[in-house]
Amino acid sequence: MPAPFGFVIEADIDGLEQVERLIKGFPQHAQFATALALTKTAKRLQSHYTSRLPSIFDRPTPYVLRSLRTRPATKKNLHAEVLFKDESFKGTPATRYMAPHVYGGRREQKVSEWRLHDAGYLKPNEITVPGKSIRLDQYGNMRRGIITRILSNVRAQGDAAQNTTDSSKARYFYGLIKGTRGIWERYDRGGRSVRPALLFVESPNYEKRFRFYEIGEKFVADVLPDAFIRAFTQAIATARTGK
Repeated sequence: MPAPFGFVIEADIDGLEQVERLIKGFPQHAQFATALALTKTAKRLQSHYTSRLPSIFDRPTPYVLRSLRTRPATKKNLHAEVLFKDESFKGTPATRYMAPHVYGGRREQKVSEWRLHDAGYLKPNEITVPGKSIRLDQYGNMRRGIITRILSNVRAQGDAAQNTTDSSKARYFYGLIKGTRGIWERYDRGGRSVRPALLFVESPNYEKRFRFYEIGEKFVADVLPDAFIRAFTQAIATARTGK
């Protein structure tokens, strides 16, 4: 699984004369104000990234729109970070499905594809695409209930108790039909008529489409100087009022 990756924001004040004067004039507030400026900038950058996703991806799901998180700066650790989540209860972690869009390269297998691979159906360099008869949700993805039933029917569930025990009653099955490998669906009462539910294809090579680091660099260059000044102003005002 890919390691977490993100955009790191550090306290680079070279050329920011007003910020340098504030640090020299109020050194006791430097660490607090710097951590505050970095954290607020990171949170704004996270929102900025999220706002850009619908123009980069076709109908991004709520899961994709929530794929980023912020790691705040502290007085002892003066850098903040906006990074992709590397954990997921049921689905595919953001680090796995976003990496090829940020760096380019092949898409890694989703959780359902891992299970088909572990069951001996899918090759390491293959992914699945839905057949034309499969109804998709509003985001263009297969519904989870159908995926669960497919995995159960072909005995590819992680929990053996969830697998279909009688393969003759299974609606979905693995097969090579007319030169096409995949998961097929029996769709008449007699079970003689079949159509593709999941086709096995080689994982495509993606070009870099999410200019994650370029967007971050421009945004931070525009926002961080003002964030420093605001943070110092807040720190000085708080110290004077004793709050």
